[in-house]
Amino acid sequence: MTDLASNSTDHATRRRPAQARSRQRFDSILTAASELIAERGLEPITMTDIADAADMGLPAVYRYFPNKSSIIRELATRQLEASQDLNVQLATDATESVEERIRSNVKAYCKFLNDPVRLQIRAAIHADAELSQLDLEDSRRNAAIIAAAVDHDDLGIGRLELERRALLLVELFDGVVRLASRVDDDEAETAINTFAEIATWTLLRPTPFRNPR
Repeated sequence: MTDLASNSTDHATRRRPAQARSRQRFDSILTAASELIAERGLEPITMTDIADAADMGLPAVYRYFPNKSSIIRELATRQLEASQDLNVQLATDATESVEERIRSNVKAYCKFLNDPVRLQIRAAIHADAELSQLDLEDSRRNAAIIAAAVDHDDLGIGRLELERRALLLVELFDGVVRLASRVDDDEAETAINTFAEIATWTLLRPTPFRNPR
């Protein structure tokens, strides 16, 4: 498992480029790292491997990133941002009924996560306390977006109850996608479709869930 210490100073990006050429080099490093992660996973990759794949000298890579963990953290941050952007896009598409939107959004989000690089980055996020906290905050924002998208008077469900249900579903996505990535295509499709039905029932169930006494 990738060593991502909780001290963000040790693993932060050294500099964020302002000029176009520097931004291009910065992005080239991240692209090279992503391609290597997809091919090999996280652990075997070194800074030298990333520099070679990006077709630049090792000192040039160190100019932006102090170590491999800082590159992973940057990729993780970008993934969280992309995840929220996708959620906003899906939640604001009003061309389908609420039920159809929930099902199609679950499938689209699972497809987004079911990628070799994203799966590896998700594992790195869960292994790091600071990134895990950022992920939880991102999950809460996504849950609020989902709750706002499905909320209407006919449901008779309070917004806080909807957000609670949505947060649970958002956090369950990782498990569904991990399962889908390890089984054949037919079983993966069945698992995702089943989860889409569970999500629809969970969000739209009219009466609140009760805590057992």
